[in-house]
Parts: sequence; structure tokens; C-alpha cells
Amino acid sequence: MSPLHALLDSHVLLWLDGGPKRLRPQVREALADPATHLYVSAASLWELQLKFGKGRLPEVPSVKTMWERMRTAAQLRLLHIQPEHLWRMSALPDLHGDPFDRLLVAQAQHERLTLVTADTHLARYPVEILW
Repeated sequence: MSPLHALLDSHVLLWLDGGPKRLRPQVREALADPATHLYVSAASLWELQLKFGKGRLPEVPSVKTMWERMRTAAQLRLLHIQPEHLWRMSALPDLHGDPFDRLLVAQAQHERLTLVTADTHLARYPVEILW
């Protein structure tokens, strides 16, 4: 079996950092597997920074601090936004209004990553989901 290449939704990154019990046991196990490659989109960091700036993440000291700690601890890889991701995003059917989530779907599709998310609306897209 090939290793899992997982793109973490922003809430999964938060839960992995501060509340891993919120993750389903099979998700925690898959993400803890040393063979799993964990990716975080720059879009997720952008989304979290916007929420942090509005005071909606009181449990996070700063997104930068969380990212630096988690990047090392969980060996996270940053997935930059490429033009191809944007073109694919614009071709997606309008099943979900959140542009950050739609971009994650496009990135997961283009990069052939498994999207790790509890958002059941994203399962309506043709993308592999772990939850």
C-alpha cells in the first residue's frame, strides 16, 4: 500500500494542534503514521489568519506560532497556490460557497491528495476524502 498524501482542512490543522480527540480515531491513526505525508495549503493559513485577526481563534496564540510549531512537530509540508489550482477551482460546480474550501478541493484534485475534512459538503465533489 502506498503512503497517504493528505491535505489538511484548516479545522483539522487546529484540531491536530489543540484538540486531537476531536479527530476520529481512524483519522488520528492515519495522520500519526510516519509514512503519511501531511500538506497544509497556504490558503488554509490565510483563512486562519483572517479568522485570528477577527478574534475568532482565541485558543491560538498566533497563526505564525502555531504553524511553526506544527510544521516541525507534525512534519507538515506547505502547499503553495499555483495558477493550475485556480483554473481547476473555477471549473468546479458551485456546490459549496466557501472559496477556501473550493480551493482545497481543487488543490487536492490537481495534486492527487486526499482531503482530510469533517465538512460533509465537500464530499459532493469528486475528491478523495478521509474522515
